[in-house]
Amino acid sequence: MLHKIDFDASTFKPREGHLLVKVNKPDDMVKTESGIVTEIKRSTLDRPCYGRVEASHPEDKIPVGANVVFPNTDGIDCSFNGVEGYVLLKVESVIGLVG
Repeated sequence: MLHKIDFDASTFKPREGHLLVKVNKPDDMVKTESGIVTEIKRSTLDRPCYGRVEASHPEDKIPVGANVVFPNTDGIDCSFNGVEGYVLLKVESVIGLVG
């Protein structure tokens, strides 16, 4: 389920213990050997499990801009002002940092 939020993501300030992550979307288009382009239908379980932290609480140890990995079943899918691809995630769900 996608939660639609009617304000800009840059104004969102999560509570302690929570992060706002912009997920890295893989290419949803696949080209066959013959050159035919097909679209992949993705479910929530196929959601990418990594992304960039867009907002965090100052008390949390994961800074804005960090690239994080998390289980693809954790978090709440959100859209801000119609822009999809955000996940509101608990800090405990983060498996690790990339880079």
